This record gives sequence, structure tokens and C-alpha cells, in this order.
Amino acid sequence: TFFIMLIYLFSLNVAPDPPIEVVISMVTSTTATLSWQAPLDPQGIIASYNVSYNQTIPCSGNVSSFEIMLTRDDFTYTFVDLEEATNYVFSVMVMNGVRESEAVSVT
Repeated sequence: TFFIMLIYLFSLNVAPDPPIEVVISMVTSTTATLSWQAPLDPQGIIASYNVSYNQTIPCSGNVSSFEIMLTRDDFTYTFVDLEEATNYVFSVMVMNGVRESEAVSVT
């Protein structure tokens, strides 16, 4: 119990390393799958992953975004209802307690 408490307290004070091997795959005209592996050093217990995208809307240049929190056991997410001929930046970050890693982004 003492050891678990130390890990928990440590995870609240140090940001985790970012996820590794982040790739976008299985791209269609309306979907794309983001996958990743757990960080080499999560600095404690991984609580969740935060997955998002930013979309630049053609012609207007406006930016919209989408964000979802996934469980610590999820290592893929398929984005749906994407728009053709639109630039997207997909990102994932690690959460441990109240700290988050730097985001790793792919286009």
C-alpha cells in the first residue's frame, strides 16, 4: 500500500513522457485511425489518453477541433465523419493523475 501511494504521489508531480510510435493509418475519404504505444517512462500510472484533431476548413481558413479522452488500455482511435480535401492534424497525449505529456502530432 505504501509503495502504491508513493507511485500515485509521484505521478501527480511529474508529467509523463509522450506516447511513442504514433501513426495515422487506414485513411479513407471520411475516416482515419490513429494508433500509438505507451510512453517509455509514464512517470507513474497512466490514467488515460487524450486524442484530438484540428481541422483547417478549406476556403475560410477557420480551424475546428475535436477531442476525446480514452482509457489507459486504448491504443487506437478511429476518427469518423472527416471531410474530404481538408487538412487535419491528429494528436495524442498521456495523462497521469493531473499531469499531461506533450502532445505527439501527425498529419
